[in-house]
Amino acid sequence: MKAGNPMNKNVKKRGFTLIELIAVIAILGIVFSIIFQIFAIQTKIYKTEMATYDAQNSGRLCINSISESIRLASGVTLNTTSINIIGLGSSKQIVQITPFGGASAYQYVINNNKLYKYVNNASYYLIASKVNKTTVTMSGSVYVIYVEITNSSSIKTFTTSISLRNRGL
Repeated sequence: MKAGNPMNKNVKKRGFTLIELIAVIAILGIVFSIIFQIFAIQTKIYKTEMATYDAQNSGRLCINSISESIRLASGVTLNTTSINIIGLGSSKQIVQITPFGGASAYQYVINNNKLYKYVNNASYYLIASKVNKTTVTMSGSVYVIYVEITNSSSIKTFTTSISLRNRGL
């Protein structure tokens, strides 16, 4: 009855001990926590960069839209008055543009930190959001456009200058 003797030293062990399993679980826990931290840091960087990109894109859209309108205008009227727009409510008027060719004048207005192009006293088009401030000033024959965009953690500013072209008119 040698085969059933538990004291036999020739019997091979199978499986893992409890201490080996606990050591493997601890090592895997450390590895997974490091991987999780890497992903968390990358996600934070991604969100920050996307907020910066959105702010830059909004600023660029504001600057490009207003500057192109001024360049192509036959008349520019600088305003800082409030007007009431159906569907938007009270809005701050920035600049009024009179295009060449007899087309109707349109205005750029700010309402609830959004810049709109308000056309024909009836339609409005969203240009950019998160707009803190937009000003258009004139110094000599040069128009200066200043835009502040709110980022999640800061305020980005954009400025450009536009000289009107001499069209020989």
